[in-house]
Amino acid sequence: MTAHLCVWRALTEWRPAPEPGGWTVAYEHKLHRCAECGAEKSVRTTGRRHRYRDTQRCDAPVPPALSKMLTTTRFKAVAQVMAALGQNRLEIEPQIQEWLKAGWIEIEETQDVATRAWQVQALRLSPSAAESLIHQPHAARQQQQQDTLATALAGLAGWQMDLATAREYWDDDPQVSALFPRLESLLQAQEQALRQGEWLALPDTRQRPGDAPHRRWLQVLRGLLALLAADHWEYERTFSARWLGDSKQLGRDRQGLEAYLDIHFEHVSLWDHTPIVYCWGAFQAACAGYPLDGRAGVPFVALAAESIGALREIQVSARYVLVIENQTAFETLLRPPLRRDAVLYLFSGGHAGYAERELLCAWLTAAPGLPWYLWTDWDVGGVRIQQDWARWAADRHLAAPVAWLWDQASLARWYAWGHPLTDDQRIQLVALSHPLAESLLQAGYTLEQETVLPELNPMDLELSE
Repeated sequence: MTAHLCVWRALTEWRPAPEPGGWTVAYEHKLHRCAECGAEKSVRTTGRRHRYRDTQRCDAPVPPALSKMLTTTRFKAVAQVMAALGQNRLEIEPQIQEWLKAGWIEIEETQDVATRAWQVQALRLSPSAAESLIHQPHAARQQQQQDTLATALAGLAGWQMDLATAREYWDDDPQVSALFPRLESLLQAQEQALRQGEWLALPDTRQRPGDAPHRRWLQVLRGLLALLAADHWEYERTFSARWLGDSKQLGRDRQGLEAYLDIHFEHVSLWDHTPIVYCWGAFQAACAGYPLDGRAGVPFVALAAESIGALREIQVSARYVLVIENQTAFETLLRPPLRRDAVLYLFSGGHAGYAERELLCAWLTAAPGLPWYLWTDWDVGGVRIQQDWARWAADRHLAAPVAWLWDQASLARWYAWGHPLTDDQRIQLVALSHPLAESLLQAGYTLEQETVLPELNPMDLELSE
């Protein structure tokens, strides 16, 4: 029988060694191993070891800063950790020992040959920390859900008392009185479910129980009862800030809530802020029995949006209307020497609201054939606003607007102040497929109204004279 001839290969391995006190330690060894039979020889340690506290789960949650800085696969040198934390070696050593005792990190140490002392060279997250990180999000989610339930339940506190008070205040209003049984049924069912640690969907809605829309609506229902019990009026944004923590939040849900409860919030004295329409020019009207002169204000007239529908006996003696997107441009044109008595000015505020459109419609209806112009920024948004107004005019069977100062002569005139079109802007303009977009593509730049205000002169406004 022929004797086996070993084929030796040099290897480096980490081998565990017993360590008291609940520590897991592995030492680095250099050895030779036979590739045929697995026999080993020349086994020696190198003076390097890995060490971490052997716990089934970290006693305390791993700090987020630590979990972001380290991984469980690769060691990070102490010098890198020092740089990340802005600390020196003396400052970071005690911190490393705290992390190590907590079971959060695994360290790599080297042994000084002379003193036989071990010094930390690198660190990474320990296996027990990795196990903890797996469970932490689940535990955090559970705690968050419990906190959210508790907050929602606390938000309903006192609704029965407010309901009883509100019924006394509104007993002579059939519409509001008819709302109380439904509010009572809804809030009673919601409170009972929350006390049992569960979310209950609001009937006849598609909201997922416990989601943000559901929680918002629940708070609004509770807030409405408080408002009805207080027997006073309140602005929407004040109500929203108090009950939803965001002054603009109720505006997003208002229409859906009014349909759900079959009541307008104004009926229960919850008012939206009164929008204002800015205009100036030669028109007269009557409003609630009082005369209104469109040139009475300096530098412009401010009309409450809710008053636009009450305008009667409208007369327009201006020669044309100029709708201006930007307020700075609007006010500049109303000051000498640019203001023209022949012009009827309207500030639209970008994509105009309902009130601005209704006022313009009233002017154009009172003076059939009255030309009107739109002045917007020379950019993608300006083209969209021009398109939007043109569609609106077509829907109302009104004359189409004319884009003011969008002709090629004006575009060439402002070239020095323009900003070259970007590739993205060119793509958007091509997609719009509109003559104004083609004009901008040909000009090759975009421009804001404010930029050209110092360059305007009174002749620019002599459009129909």
